[in-house]
Parts: sequence; C-alpha cells; structure tokens
Amino acid sequence: LSLGLQSYMIGKKISVYQNSLPSLKKVKIAILSDAHSSNDLCRKQFYTLAYHFPGLIITDLGQLRKNNPEMLIPVIKDLIAGGIFPIIVSQDETLINGLFLAYRSFGQLLKLLIIDEKIRYSPKNTKTDYINKLVEKEISAYLEPSILGYQIHFTDLELLSFIQEHFNDNVRLATSDRVSFFL
Repeated sequence: LSLGLQSYMIGKKISVYQNSLPSLKKVKIAILSDAHSSNDLCRKQFYTLAYHFPGLIITDLGQLRKNNPEMLIPVIKDLIAGGIFPIIVSQDETLINGLFLAYRSFGQLLKLLIIDEKIRYSPKNTKTDYINKLVEKEISAYLEPSILGYQIHFTDLELLSFIQEHFNDNVRLATSDRVSFFL
C-alpha cells in the first residue's frame, strides 16, 4: 500500500509481509486478514495513525490464502506459542470459530472485540447469527466478548439487557448524556 507515510506513522514502524515472511523473533502483535477488499481500507487508515509505542514490534502478515477456520487455526496456534498476540481483521464470521478453537487448545480465554453497526443476534436462537453461537455454554466459558460501534437505532430494545449480561464491554455509537440539535 503506497500511502505517502510520514516517519511518525505506524505504517513506517511495522514490518509488512510482501514477498517473504518478516522475522517474528521480537514481534508482539501480528495482523492478519481475510481477502475481503475492505480490509485494505482498514490497513490504510491504521497505517496512517501515529505510532506511540516504542519497543512494541508489530508485523502485518497480510491475507490468509483461504478464508476458512482450518487454515487459520495452525497460524494462530503458532503465533500464540511464540508469544505473539494475533489481530484478525475480517468480515467472515466463520473465522471466529478458528480463533476460538486455537485459543481453546491452549486453555486460554479468547478476548474477542466485535466492531459492527448491528448486533447480529436472534432471540429465537436460530443459530443463524454468529453471536448466538458465541453465547452457547460450551463456547462462552472460553470467551470474553466485547462489542463496539453498534447503532442503537438498529437494535431491538430487548437485546440491550442481553448485551449487558453477555458482553464485558459494549460501546455503542451516539452515547451521550447531552443531546444538541443544530439547525
């Protein structure tokens, strides 16, 4: 991604996978994504942020070759075993299962941040929405989910108590004690 980055920006401070895998010896955070085109937009925005973490080594490993949990599990296991915190950028909900299985194999709690405009949960528990799968008893014991950015006008009021009960943190858009109107 050619962005004309300044020397203080994250994109100038991290190693990026291009033709060969960067050294992971001192890396503490690795970024991976699926092949969805919007992930490049996320990278462009992330790379332009100011880097205020001297000594924190971050690498961007690029895109997964295939978007399926079976491909993700060994990668995540290798990263965790090497003491590297994986960040997965994806719109593919099935990859959550791969993350979960990799963390569970180590007996570790998966701290999952969901950034979405909508809470994709069905009170009828049809298991068609991925949040339904996350709160099942055999999964929820290994999972600490948080949700960020959901919009209240897309959310059924009955879901709000559910979110408060099942999610450690939840931050919605337009949260304010004061509302100002401009004409």
